Amino acid sequence: MDEASKNPRHSRWAWAGLAMVVLVIGGAAALFFAGGGGSGGGDATGSVPASSVASRSVPAGSQPASAAASVALGQIRRESSEPLLDGGKPLVFFMGAEWCPFCASERWGLVEATSRFGKWSGLRELTSREGQDYFPALATYDLSQATYTSAFISIRHKEVATVEGDPLQKLGSFEEGLVNGYDKLGSVPFLFASGPVGRYTVELPFSPGLLDGQSFVSLRKDVAAEAPTPAVEAIGGQADAITALICKLDGRQPASVCAKGTIPALEGELE
Repeated sequence: MDEASKNPRHSRWAWAGLAMVVLVIGGAAALFFAGGGGSGGGDATGSVPASSVASRSVPAGSQPASAAASVALGQIRRESSEPLLDGGKPLVFFMGAEWCPFCASERWGLVEATSRFGKWSGLRELTSREGQDYFPALATYDLSQATYTSAFISIRHKEVATVEGDPLQKLGSFEEGLVNGYDKLGSVPFLFASGPVGRYTVELPFSPGLLDGQSFVSLRKDVAAEAPTPAVEAIGGQADAITALICKLDGRQPASVCAKGTIPALEGELE
């Protein structure tokens, strides 16, 4: 049994000296490279309008958390009580690879959650590699040329390889420290968040297979409309769990996000 079958949650990667080794499970090939500068994603098809990203609001009221949110919350792990800020703000750091189907899934919840605290620009469309870890090509966001601004949090994001497996964006020394210190499985995607109350890692709580057969445009519309589909419910649950974590890290700001719906209850369940 190969690594993808034993541990289907992640696609594997590791460091080899100053070079990064990406283990491409589906093709049983190892790609060695010293990370290069960023370039455009191979399958990008155009910019995503900023107004379409922040469209999923946190519902009002005190309804119980969805099953998807509860599952996602269980994948948030407190690594340390030591504070860590980035430029005086709580930090969210995402490392992915464009070929990776698990990264494709996790970007949806990440973009949904962080859009509640700030604004993305330069987001584009991307599809993961066909057949990688036995999944079809999956629609996702291309973050490689995107930027993010927020009064509340700092976001760092790096895509270490293209859809074809070529080097894309090199980690900085600060980011290398986070990966070496907290990416215990040696895998992508890697999602880390920190603030005055501690440091956390977040794992993907749902299978990338939920995105199978859906185009980027149709899935984005479904997410914006909060359509009652398994994919949208999974994405919304992950987004709510990440939102609750950010609220814990940034002092529950803004109140328009952190005091709404199930977010206070979800936050209260975090260590």
